[in-house]
Amino acid sequence: MNNIKLIENSPLHYGMGFFETILIKKEPCNLKAHIIRINKALKDFHIDQKVSEKDVENFIKKYHIKNKILKIIATKEGVFVTLREMDRRNDIYHIGISDVIKGSSKLLRYKTLNYMDNILELRKAKEYGLDDYIFRNYKGYYTESTVANLFLIKDNRLYTSYLEDGVLDGTIRRFIIDHFDVEVCHITEELLKNTESAFLTNSIIGVKEIRSIEKTKYSHNKLIENIKKILIKEKII
Repeated sequence: MNNIKLIENSPLHYGMGFFETILIKKEPCNLKAHIIRINKALKDFHIDQKVSEKDVENFIKKYHIKNKILKIIATKEGVFVTLREMDRRNDIYHIGISDVIKGSSKLLRYKTLNYMDNILELRKAKEYGLDDYIFRNYKGYYTESTVANLFLIKDNRLYTSYLEDGVLDGTIRRFIIDHFDVEVCHITEELLKNTESAFLTNSIIGVKEIRSIEKTKYSHNKLIENIKKILIKEKII
């Protein structure tokens, strides 16, 4: 009984909050886009809280934070942060397909505090010697990985999923859509298996080229390198 403590009831107990994960090199990467997204989520779901970009910048400067990963957590009770080291990832990814079927909730477009499905599936993928899993939705469309947005390249044209298919509105996803010729579509099994190249994006891994999704193999495409170079130049990653 000594380990049981009484705490006040809180919306936090139900996962009612949002988070952002920000890569900090010499300075934070793409901070404004992260702050805009988390504040939009708080507003859309009527949580009385706002994250100040200036406060985050001041916190980073005060504690001289460099070469770290900063996680911002916002709930009705306040804004909290955690720090972790930058971790090493493979340059080329081999992906499986998750058995978890995703829905179409608008919550999937944001990083909510209820992220267990994603983390458990990522762990499972790694147990099988893979780098990640791809989700499908209840209509059978492929959507995203456990922690990243999915892009395909066919005939030098980029493809990525509709948000409405149950996809995180990723900050890098948004930048690529705004700066490249991207067809936002339903990613069918036919498209997934008959495309030439594929890659994942998020704010921590940047751009990771996919070499295989289960038995489907993909080749390198120079467009992936061009995207990486622009993202680095613009300090997005």
